[in-house]
Amino acid sequence: MKKLIEIVKLNFNYKNNWQPKSNKFLRFGLMFIIFSVLALYISGPYLTNIQQRKQTTGFSFNMARQFLYFYYYKGLFPLATLDTIAADGYNKASATNLIEKRGQNLIMEYKHWSRMGENARIFSFLPDALINGPEKPSLKIFNSLMFLAGLLLLFYFFFRNGYGLLGFIICLIVLAIPFYQYAVFREKNIFALLASIFLMISGINARFIFNNPVRKMDFIIPLLSGVIISFFTEIRGEVIVLIFSLLFVYIFYGNARTFIRLLYILLLFSSFYMLRLAVRGYFDKKFDETFVLVTEKGGHPFTGSRAKAHSFWHPVFCGLGDFDKKYGYKWDDVVAYRYAIPILKDKYQVDLPYSGKYHFDAYYDKDSLYYIKFEEISAYESIVKEKVLHDIKNDPGWYISIILKRIERIFNNTLPFPLVGWLFLPLIAILILAKNYRLLVLLIVSFPLSFTPLLIYSGGNTTFNSFFPIIALAIIMVPIVTRLVKKNE
Repeated sequence: MKKLIEIVKLNFNYKNNWQPKSNKFLRFGLMFIIFSVLALYISGPYLTNIQQRKQTTGFSFNMARQFLYFYYYKGLFPLATLDTIAADGYNKASATNLIEKRGQNLIMEYKHWSRMGENARIFSFLPDALINGPEKPSLKIFNSLMFLAGLLLLFYFFFRNGYGLLGFIICLIVLAIPFYQYAVFREKNIFALLASIFLMISGINARFIFNNPVRKMDFIIPLLSGVIISFFTEIRGEVIVLIFSLLFVYIFYGNARTFIRLLYILLLFSSFYMLRLAVRGYFDKKFDETFVLVTEKGGHPFTGSRAKAHSFWHPVFCGLGDFDKKYGYKWDDVVAYRYAIPILKDKYQVDLPYSGKYHFDAYYDKDSLYYIKFEEISAYESIVKEKVLHDIKNDPGWYISIILKRIERIFNNTLPFPLVGWLFLPLIAILILAKNYRLLVLLIVSFPLSFTPLLIYSGGNTTFNSFFPIIALAIIMVPIVTRLVKKNE
């Protein structure tokens, strides 16, 4: 047993392992990442979807693109038109002309994209629009820039904190995974954004993860981290799980006194909420400006309900059908709506016509452009929440079995290849034996990326967002690479 512990310590405490300190390795790594991303960007049209998230809309590209034209040229949001924009109409003068002469066709919603929150999604079009114009919107440049920034920040700061080899291997694995290749460089969605922001945040906070001494200016790091997470949460809500990752990092930052750790947590949350208020305030102001304009021009102002973010209990309700239908759950919005209909009518006197669509057959406006969605009825969220909590309370064994099945699926159906997630459990024991608590922290802070399949829905390859198997594999590869390098020295 003692010999086993000595072997574990020798290979996994990383103190005596090969760690390239030369700036040549840093320059090589940065250039390798840049050229790899460039190569994948160029080959984007040929990348396959062999690993792809399914059964979720995500960005809703075809809805979102309706709002880019006027936002890009006139700074108005949410604003679209019922007119067809001619090929020669992609300029500021044409946008102004549509507003002034065809104002009766202006609309403030297309299906239900702008009213469901996360309005900062419109920013995702801007990098491409600034280069190519808004005629043929694309998310490729935005996704590529976020992905590249995440990889570069992680490798650079891991290197500066003595873990350059680990950082390089993590980047290498991520670059090689078909899921990220397709999601970043070809898919019209933002499913890779969570991983990109995790890479950024891990890089920026590397000195805390690896327990380096406190510096006077370190308070900037939690401030910046809160701003980054907050901004990208307004683009894709699931990014908020990274708050839990950083909470763990700051709580277990052993080189700082309790007061400093509490200060970092306070700064993290303060910057998060301040930026959130600023972003939402910006879009509220844009909405008010657009509402006044559309009303003045005789268009179709939107008078319905607007959410700040996507609902929580509705997807939880639907997600409980990922393994059985014992209590009538299914990953289908309509199933939840049909359950709520009689309760809305009998208990809340909400009696709107419904024919099985993804919305009521009732509208906010006389021209029937803006349908009413279930999520916009305040009682609806309470109804689905009450059923979920009732079924869990009355049959906890059933719910526990679902959580266990989800955990099994997360560990089995993950990346970079099936079953690699199971490395997580023995590696925790190995790192404890090796007393390498810094790598243990890194491994654990990557787990919140699996919260969506764990707590909401594990089907549709949502498990592909799990990042802990990549970290686990990279940690195991470091001593292997070290031995190979030393053998060839």
